[in-house]
Amino acid sequence: MRYARLTALAAGPAAIAVGLAGAGPAGAQAPGDGNYQGEPLSGDIDGNGVADRATLTKTNPATCDVVVELGLGGGRFGPKRTYSYPEPRNEEFDFGYCPDMGVIVDLGGDGVSELVLAWFDGSPDPENLGDLLVLENFAPVAGFQAIYQPSEIGLAEFNGDGLADVYEWTDQGDGFQSWLNTPGGELVAGPVRACSSASSPDFEIADFDRDGKDDVIVTDGDTGVTHLFANDGHGHFAAK
Repeated sequence: MRYARLTALAAGPAAIAVGLAGAGPAGAQAPGDGNYQGEPLSGDIDGNGVADRATLTKTNPATCDVVVELGLGGGRFGPKRTYSYPEPRNEEFDFGYCPDMGVIVDLGGDGVSELVLAWFDGSPDPENLGDLLVLENFAPVAGFQAIYQPSEIGLAEFNGDGLADVYEWTDQGDGFQSWLNTPGGELVAGPVRACSSASSPDFEIADFDRDGKDDVIVTDGDTGVTHLFANDGHGHFAAK
């Protein structure tokens, strides 16, 4: 996994008043409950154990926006507050566009949540920006190479270390891939990878063999072939 530190973007005009705090269990994303293009992100932004909501949007030509609504409990949310950061661009070809999907996750388990964002249509500059853009305090700080055109991104716990890991799914041929959240705050290639060229693929994350450990089942929607990736509880998966 290639890790790119984005020093140029980090200096952008993000007005920060609310720091991203560690996500508590009440605000965690359920395994397999992924985020799709244009949907609000759900997670505990302010660390109070209540799920908050973040919507990715764009109102100005040179910036991307994150509209945050802090959770009040009972399905209610507080007033909207907008944070902006420079639009990720491909300087060589002079174009850019904003991420439109992502997850809220504490990378490295340091008590500070980040937004890990992706582009449904693919990053404008995968080589320099990466395919996943990391925002800390609503400013870009890092990028990771992953799936170029993901259809879905979500969280799961693949290796039992207490850190929420990231998965992506696409119908463009790469299928399902997992990325481990490391104590150093990086995302590295995880234990589950199932390629597929299906036009209607599907997957589920659950304890299918009833041994108390989450497994992954991937189905090719075109052929009906199903693969079970069983977890041994130590982050090792075997295809069955």
